[in-house]
Parts: sequence; C-alpha cells; structure tokens
Amino acid sequence: MAILDLLNVAWIKTESVYKTDSVPTGALNAILLKGQPKLMPLKAQWAERNNSKAYFGKNQKLLAAANRSVTFQVELGGAGSPLGVAAAYSPLLKACAHNQVIVATTSVSHSPVTQTVDSVTIYFWEGDKKYIMVGARGTVKFVYPSGEIPYMEFTFEGLLPATNDVVDDSTYGGALTLTMWKQPFAVNFANTTAFSLHSYGTIELYSLELDCGVKTLYRNKPGVEDITVTGRDPSGTLKIAEPTLAQKNFYTALKGAVLDVLSLTHGVGAGNIITQSAPKVQITDVQPGGTDGIQTLDISIDLLPNAGNDELLTVLT
Repeated sequence: MAILDLLNVAWIKTESVYKTDSVPTGALNAILLKGQPKLMPLKAQWAERNNSKAYFGKNQKLLAAANRSVTFQVELGGAGSPLGVAAAYSPLLKACAHNQVIVATTSVSHSPVTQTVDSVTIYFWEGDKKYIMVGARGTVKFVYPSGEIPYMEFTFEGLLPATNDVVDDSTYGGALTLTMWKQPFAVNFANTTAFSLHSYGTIELYSLELDCGVKTLYRNKPGVEDITVTGRDPSGTLKIAEPTLAQKNFYTALKGAVLDVLSLTHGVGAGNIITQSAPKVQITDVQPGGTDGIQTLDISIDLLPNAGNDELLTVLT
C-alpha cells in the first residue's frame, strides 16, 4: 500500500532541561509551516571494520553516531496584540542563538547570543510517521521577496531520544491550535515602509535575505552527546534598482571596506511591525544586472558586531 505524501506537521517546545523531551502539544506548540519542509530522518556516521582479507571487497560498517535534522519555513508576521507578548516563532529564534527581551505593553526584541543557547524538542510528522528530536539547536534566515510574503527559514540539528525516535501515528497529533500565528503582510510599497543601506534610504528593493549563519556541531563522544553552537557568520544578499552615482556609489563603499547601518521596517499597525537593524554592514560584492528592463545591483553583505552580540536586532511592535 502506498504512503501518501501528505502535509507535514510540527510541534516545537523549549526544553527546561537540555535534551529532555519537553512534550510539545498541538494546542500550545504547533508550527504553521510554509511550503514543504525537508527532513533528514537519520544522519549516520559510520566506523569501518578495515580488517585484512585475501580478496577484494567492501568492509562492514558499524554505526558510530546518528542524529537528525529538519529545514522548514514559516511566515514572518508580527507578534500580534497585546504588545509585549512573545511571537509564536520566538522559541524558534531562541534556539537559534538569540535572546528574548520583553518590554511589557511595548515590544519584544531578539538579538544574537554567544552563550546559554536554548534548545527545543521537535515532534515532526511526515506521512504517517512521527519523528522526535531532542536537544535541537539551529540557525535562521530572514527572507523578504518583493511582491511575496516574507518568511524565515530554520534549520535544526537534533538528537534522537533514547527510545521511540520514530513511531507510526496517522492522527498527526490530533487538532492543532494556530491562532498564535499572525497573518503576515506582503513585501510591497505600502507594507515595507522603510529600508536603508549605508545611509541611503531611497532604495527600490527587489529582495533581501539576512542569514544569521549560526554554526552548530553534533558531538557524540564518551561523556557527551549534544548539539553545540560553535560560532556565527552572519551575511546577506539583496537586489535593488541601481541608483545613479550621485545618489549612492556602492562601489566606493565596497572598495573602502566601509561599515555602515542597514535598517528595515515591515508591517502596518500595532502588533504587526517587524524592524530589523544591523549596526555595521560591510558590502563584499556588487554586481550589475537587470530585471524587467530595469538596471539592478546584486549586493552581498556581511553583518559585523558593534559592541558584540548585536549584529542583527529584530524588534516586534
């Protein structure tokens, strides 16, 4: 009997004790997935039995370590009302080496951290199988395509639980509560109200991607099995309509290794606004192009820290 390629379901919850199942539920921890996720059910590391023999042929391999990973997208909307309440995706950001700062009735903000990174338990259904990951940590990209819905792309690495890491469950966890996921706004003139790069704010933006570049490492050694955050290499790309040199010369900024600010504000109305800012952005490449008969520039950037752990700030208001 064929297994149908049905929609995927995910529940994710912050762990209070590392790699201890936090038991997410569909009522409180369901993820509103966008598009088709990519699950790697088993990422195996093998130890080969390289024994001598009097003939050619392959050697047996023994399983030395195994974990799993998942990549998925979620829409990038606001946190909703009342202000000062964490967004549905805030636990995901915290497990991608971000903090969370809540100002009551005002805002929720996230910025990078170097130590004390949260972990999450993930229940993920693909077809009629439920896969479990514990101790999961990952990275995130923020993507703003013009004329489309902005989204975040998460990639998590996690550990297999001691037992029942995959089970049959054709109920898909039962009913889901998704009301905490707020309706997003498309990227356009009315909704993306401000964008500037290197003090130039009259930008016609075709697309923007900000990659937090969190580096995770799966360790499996005597005395330790975990997912450790080992570094961060944030970068980005954007496509804009090419300005005149009098308006802005991005080639000068490229050659001069200039560090300057990036800022974007997206969304309309209280509870729907996302503001992202980077204090020290270096332009690493500028390439001319064209879209719909309009001259464009494809720009690559690096996001550098200023005082530290501040290379990209996300504020929800």
